[in-house]
Amino acid sequence: MDYSKIECNVCKKMLSRQRTPKYFKTPERICILCNKTYCDAYKSALEENVCEINHETYYRKHFRKKNNIFYSLEHRTQTIEKDLKEFSKLFNGRDR
Repeated sequence: MDYSKIECNVCKKMLSRQRTPKYFKTPERICILCNKTYCDAYKSALEENVCEINHETYYRKHFRKKNNIFYSLEHRTQTIEKDLKEFSKLFNGRDR
């Protein structure tokens, strides 16, 4: 198998840790917390549209480098609501 063509980010990470690949499926989704592709083998059992990586650790290591990553669905919702309020203030301020 040509491992260089693996598109699922979780499969790639698992391959780097274990030399025996477990899964290599075509990613069908993008995680709404980390914005990474993932396949059905690594989808969260608890949440829809979320991969099974540890998002708290990923966020802690990468939040300064990347925008639009979240450590939980609650954090994502709070951030989006805050951004929408700020946008609304800017937009409404221009109309007056």
